[in-house]
Amino acid sequence: MKTYREHYDYCRSLYKDKIGSEKYGSLYDLRVDNSFLDDHITPEYYDIIKTIRKKINDKINNKQGTFYDKHAIRINDWHDISELEELAKIFMPVIENDILGCHGKIEFLHPYRNLVLEGKEESSWTWHYDDCPDEFLKFFVNLNEVHDNSGCLKYLQSGDGSVPIVKTYNTVAGIRGTQPPIYPGSRIPHDVIGLELAGGGKVVNITGKDGSYAICTPNIYHRASCPEVGTEPRDVLFFFIRPSIKKYDTYLGNTNSYKPAKNVKMYNLD
Repeated sequence: MKTYREHYDYCRSLYKDKIGSEKYGSLYDLRVDNSFLDDHITPEYYDIIKTIRKKINDKINNKQGTFYDKHAIRINDWHDISELEELAKIFMPVIENDILGCHGKIEFLHPYRNLVLEGKEESSWTWHYDDCPDEFLKFFVNLNEVHDNSGCLKYLQSGDGSVPIVKTYNTVAGIRGTQPPIYPGSRIPHDVIGLELAGGGKVVNITGKDGSYAICTPNIYHRASCPEVGTEPRDVLFFFIRPSIKKYDTYLGNTNSYKPAKNVKMYNLD
């Protein structure tokens, strides 16, 4: 196997743990979904979210295993929060059965808190696509209530209701793209966004109470946003999930954090 698609097809051929009919024919059918987990959420889910949020907040206040950049406080040292594994045990079986159709591995977990912006919007806070393998999934969970002005994630929906994606050339495992990205730096130009909006498209804000969530394919048009002064900034968990040949004993036992730095736009085939 050389390509991510070949690996994914092989993973699907080995999968024997189906618990029913999957929601999607494959992960390629997914754009954005913020309801796939609803039938599996119990009061315990919200208790876990509340505990994780408190422990993340304590790490930020104590400056324990955290670092700052212009847009966010990043929590690198999260491995001692046992409730993260409990959370993964709730959502991963659903993702495996309903979306992936195979075992999955959480390759990265990136928790962070949005900061009020000082200066120019850059990085993921501008319109972009991730230019990740199409076989990657991004799942995020808001740890506190998120409003339109408190740092929500935004994505673009076309006038016909579809969610556009950008083609990636990041298809061969171990190679960071067989051709350059369609848009330099995978940043989507303002005129491209303008054309979509002029054609009836709209910007969708993903908001909701603590525990609200969404899963998406990484190459949709999207961006983070900065909280306005006087709002409670968003605390969020980002899980990067990919197909796996094998079933892992623990979902987060072999998951990478921010540091030591690894390229989040590729993964090794197992």
